Amino acid sequence: MPKVDEFTAIALLFHDLDREMGPLQAALDAAPFYIGTLGSIRTHERRTYALLALGYRSEDVARIKAPIGIFPKARDASSLALSVLADIALAWQVRVRGGVGVELREDHVLTATQPGAVTKHPNMEA
Repeated sequence: MPKVDEFTAIALLFHDLDREMGPLQAALDAAPFYIGTLGSIRTHERRTYALLALGYRSEDVARIKAPIGIFPKARDASSLALSVLADIALAWQVRVRGGVGVELREDHVLTATQPGAVTKHPNMEA
């Protein structure tokens, strides 16, 4: 597995909890800025119980974005790919810019802080 660091996003698109456990454990043991997994809320509950049984803390498991993506219940490959990519891009913006112009709700959904407002990056000239 390639080096996983704070610049890494991990998206697990398995439909098999057993197959994803190894890569998921590696992700939780590292420090990627994004960990996302495919599956329903019920699937994530099973995943959570399995990880807790392996000794991971609730805080560790809370790092996992599940279900992955920004579109609820994206089913076709194109929508899922776009949803996941957008979710990763938004997570990166929150990490790098501290959420400039956006807020991260408790359920990990980004919302505009002031709809229609233009926010300048600190390095931009006036």
